[in-house]
Amino acid sequence: MNQKARVKSKVSQETARIFVEEGIEDYNNAKQKAAERLGLSTKVNLPGDEEISRAIEEYHRLYRSNTHAHHIKKLRELALNAMGFLEAFYPRLSGSVFEGTAGPHSPIVLQLFMETSEELIIKLINANIPFSERKHIHIDCNGNSIELPSIEIQTNETLTQLKLFPDGQRSARFLKNQLLPMSADINQVRQLLNLNHP
Repeated sequence: MNQKARVKSKVSQETARIFVEEGIEDYNNAKQKAAERLGLSTKVNLPGDEEISRAIEEYHRLYRSNTHAHHIKKLRELALNAMGFLEAFYPRLSGSVFEGTAGPHSPIVLQLFMETSEELIIKLINANIPFSERKHIHIDCNGNSIELPSIEIQTNETLTQLKLFPDGQRSARFLKNQLLPMSADINQVRQLLNLNHP
């Protein structure tokens, strides 16, 4: 293994550790932190997302093999409950809980579709669910950054992030063009649970 490959491998391993143990879901952010902690310039040739994804799987296999499957099952069950409550907003599960790479600090990420965020806020207030309002950045197919509303709900040790999208973008064309991260609707999450845990 040459020097560049060794550096990439070290960055991949540290990125995986940061992703799993610190709950930083953004690959680029985690890679930058990994490079800094290893004393490397963040301008070096960092590993690609596929390399990071493989490193995360390897990290779970090495350090969390006894608890990982149960942890994913629990988070997906919590996500399914939330999706049932939020069914009017066409919820889709995305992020590391959907992918099966979630660590102990990873949030449940749901994409919701509605005309205005007030619809969701009223539902949460009526159900006496505490929440905080945030923003999330969405990159469209042209590479433009769009700031959209999001809601965070902290229950016990689990953080749920609700990323809001305009209802018109729920169309099949929007999803087909991959303007949203990979995700699953409520029936697909049920299938994930049944397939993984018969």
